[in-house]
Amino acid sequence: AATVTGCTFTANQYGVAVGDSSAPFLASNLFDGNSIAGVSSTGAPGPEIGRTLSDANDFLNPGFAHVFNTGGATVDAEYNWWGDICQTDYPDWFYGDVDYIPWTDEAHGDVYTECTGVPEEGDGRAFASYNFPNPFNPSTTIRYRVPDDGGQVRLAVYDLRGRLVKTLVAEEKRGGEHLAVWYGRDDQGREMASGVYFYRLDVGDESVERKMVMLK
Repeated sequence: AATVTGCTFTANQYGVAVGDSSAPFLASNLFDGNSIAGVSSTGAPGPEIGRTLSDANDFLNPGFAHVFNTGGATVDAEYNWWGDICQTDYPDWFYGDVDYIPWTDEAHGDVYTECTGVPEEGDGRAFASYNFPNPFNPSTTIRYRVPDDGGQVRLAVYDLRGRLVKTLVAEEKRGGEHLAVWYGRDDQGREMASGVYFYRLDVGDESVERKMVMLK
């Protein structure tokens, strides 16, 4: 199998796309700001993404996912650096069957197998879940939580340039769990194109953002 090492893949749709059985080995590469995924696999067995600390890859600023797998086998991506945010708090960074824990630090000197200091979903703070399904067409559901005392809630969808697309919620809400559905249209009722969007939940001075992909 081919080895791809020491390369930088940035600002593409896919950094590396594997659609056959070649099973390349990806080592010591940088994947930064690719709009859909750093690595996409639609074949089998798929790529091998890092084996040890010495050949870990660095993944930054995912447009949708770090690793996107719709192939017929697990993509092995255990030894990589996923950025300074706990990746177990962002499971949609890994779409499909991807083995991505543990992960290394930025210097590739230590391996982390669990997260610390990450707010728990049930700690009473405002929280927005990952939308489901994701990717989606034509609609997707967002589950969010309002703190026990309730509050003024704003939940809105934006494009990658930060422009407002659709306001889903803008009202006072009681504390607890709530659902909102986006039907892939803007505030004027126009159908939006395929692509990466994000939604932001604002409750008081707390904000939570998530990314999502509409595929038609």
